[in-house]
Amino acid sequence: MNGEAAADFTLQGVSKVYRTLRGRTSALKDVDIRGTRGRALGLIGPNGAGKTTLLKLLLGLLRPSAGEVRVFGAPVDLQAKRRMGFLPEESYLYGFLSVRETVEFAARLYPRAVENLARVDPVLEKVGMARHQDRRISQCSKGMARRAALAQTLVHDPELLLLDEPTSGFDPMGRRDVKTLLKDLKQQGKTLLICTHQLAEIEDICDDVIILYEGRVVVQGTLDALMGELREAFAVRREDQERLSAWLAEQGIHSQRVPSGALERFFIEAISKWPSASSR
Repeated sequence: MNGEAAADFTLQGVSKVYRTLRGRTSALKDVDIRGTRGRALGLIGPNGAGKTTLLKLLLGLLRPSAGEVRVFGAPVDLQAKRRMGFLPEESYLYGFLSVRETVEFAARLYPRAVENLARVDPVLEKVGMARHQDRRISQCSKGMARRAALAQTLVHDPELLLLDEPTSGFDPMGRRDVKTLLKDLKQQGKTLLICTHQLAEIEDICDDVIILYEGRVVVQGTLDALMGELREAFAVRREDQERLSAWLAEQGIHSQRVPSGALERFFIEAISKWPSASSR
């Protein structure tokens, strides 16, 4: 996947084994993954595939049992963590703080706090919470709390974004806003790793796709290459979509990109080819 481009993170031959009272459990097995600068990588797989373990390894919360994890060209350390932004699946926020206080709290946790605090207003505007910045988190809907958590993730201007179910808790309008924001961040040169079960959103946002199954990478490649044989009707190259939309608008025709659902079919077919561990 764009091997010549700069990689913001790599996993090479990574395995992770958990030791429990019942013995050893392999969460990841000989995983090779590369996250490329300015691209969005979609990480998908059934429950228990190892996605959370992979995120924790990139965050430096776990160490690999074998192999090497590198972020920005070096082993995960404090300097690397300062350049990352992480959005967990659940938003663990202090209910007694206001939305603005929540984002300011995150801004002060990172170096260059003065610069980070100067970003609070633009970030609140970007996530659609400027009008609600004085509302306490405890009084926010799940979607509003999710927007506040996203603002926390962005306020220090991270280069690498690790996003676990980024549209969880949003209504359709909110999901549209988040997808637009993520596309804008990618255009700014940010690197995105998106872990989600919403396969239509992977189709809409991501450039590259990894399918994990029982700790192994079973499919890896660019989205266009993987989906090329499954597209229905006619396909328009991504670089031509905006020009086509503009031309259609000139003709008075409204157009809207609709995910094809091909990735979901591809995912099910790919997983079904691999027997479960219990049947081996």
